[in-house]
Amino acid sequence: MSEAASVWALAARNLTRRCVEQRGSVEVYIPAPSVAITRVCGHLSVPLAGIICEAITAQLAGGQRLALFNQWERMETYDSGARRLLTNSVLANIRGIASQQFILGSRIVAMGVSTANLATSLVGLQLVAYPTRAAFEAALGRALDTSARRDSAA
Repeated sequence: MSEAASVWALAARNLTRRCVEQRGSVEVYIPAPSVAITRVCGHLSVPLAGIICEAITAQLAGGQRLALFNQWERMETYDSGARRLLTNSVLANIRGIASQQFILGSRIVAMGVSTANLATSLVGLQLVAYPTRAAFEAALGRALDTSARRDSAA
């Protein structure tokens, strides 16, 4: 099994939330206490964005800083209210977020992430969009390895 396949196999065993609407879907995975993965397909509505916010807020209650990996390459569009909700949630929880990393497919979604980055950069959180799936998966693998080392040392 390749390293990327093993990363996704680990994530798949840790599905925390899933919701499907007519135009889109969201899944949230927590493969490690300090790593969360969101996967969005189709259209991101305000209720779907709320599911992401709820899952991340619940995980942050554990006290560890969280590396967020957003696999949004299959997201096509979003409600502007969804972008505002996610951005405001990040800003409200900024102390608990170690990083925000993305793989994107849609230019419209990339523009939204860029807009959110303007707000988060002002408080010290740079949103990182990877140009390739391989680079995104490599970063995710490193975060999982770091989390595993931290957990085994505790």
